[in-house]
Amino acid sequence: MIKIYQISINREICNYVNANGRMEAIEKYPEYGAHLDLSFRGSKEYTPDMFKYFTEVYRVDTDSLDKAFELTNLWNDANAVEQVTCGHSTSVGDIMEKDGKFYMVDSFGFGEVGV
Repeated sequence: MIKIYQISINREICNYVNANGRMEAIEKYPEYGAHLDLSFRGSKEYTPDMFKYFTEVYRVDTDSLDKAFELTNLWNDANAVEQVTCGHSTSVGDIMEKDGKFYMVDSFGFGEVGV
């Protein structure tokens, strides 16, 4: 089984960004800044202190990182994905846990990260 963790940007943060701009939002909501950094640069920008912004969103019935990514993008086997809480399709900057190790989705492949 693979667990998938994501940073959730809630309505409050979105509204603040829209009203005040990105730079002000990054200062007020560090999770927003982490989300932006990781969404474009993946594991190259990740530091273990960022893990506190992540929430488990899915449990996927597979031992393959590639298959877990596929299942949470194509959504072609609903029985293989348990939704723990609201999430989005798996993308760059999300973290997958497999056998007690953590991997960040990068632009190409996965990078092992510490938590």
